[in-house]
Amino acid sequence: MEGMEVDYSSFSADTPEPEKSPLGAKHPRPGGRGHAVPFTGPFVSVLLSRLENMLENSVHVNLLLTGILAQLAAYPQPLLRSFLLNTNMVFQPSVRSLYQVLASVKNQIEDLTESRKDFPGMITAAQHWLLARESSLGAADSAKGGAGAIVSEGSKVNASPQPKGVVSLANTEVFATVLFTEFLKELAAIAQEHSILSYIPMEE
Repeated sequence: MEGMEVDYSSFSADTPEPEKSPLGAKHPRPGGRGHAVPFTGPFVSVLLSRLENMLENSVHVNLLLTGILAQLAAYPQPLLRSFLLNTNMVFQPSVRSLYQVLASVKNQIEDLTESRKDFPGMITAAQHWLLARESSLGAADSAKGGAGAIVSEGSKVNASPQPKGVVSLANTEVFATVLFTEFLKELAAIAQEHSILSYIPMEE
């Protein structure tokens, strides 16, 4: 991910490394001493950490983050699905869930809304710009026809015009708020789809 240079060694525990489950449950090796801190792994940890800072991220980074997490949540793997979408699961203190991160972002947005009177108007302007951007990108893709050209999300963002009026791309917290709202809707739709598919009997 662009701009994400992370020292993965900083996530490891100082104690002897045990065998861990994907959710960070600790399973000490026979004869091992000490207890390692439960850990979800660097990939998930980095995603959740960047998501918690989404008010400071650019539109491009937030689109990548929410897109990756949405694809992971939609993946039909029970353990991964429960970790990302089940709000009733209880984890060790060192393991942060997606629900906890989303709650943290929500609190940040509420604090920002209370401190800035112009925030609602800027949100509306950002929504209009993102809708216009989506429409222009869709029209461009349709115009290509069957060319089969693939344009990266980064190229699409860079090719988008700068928003005019009361909001600019420098106001990352405004665009992050809009994307956060849409991300919650997408997660809700994914959770609903999982619940429906769980009642459909598998074909023999």
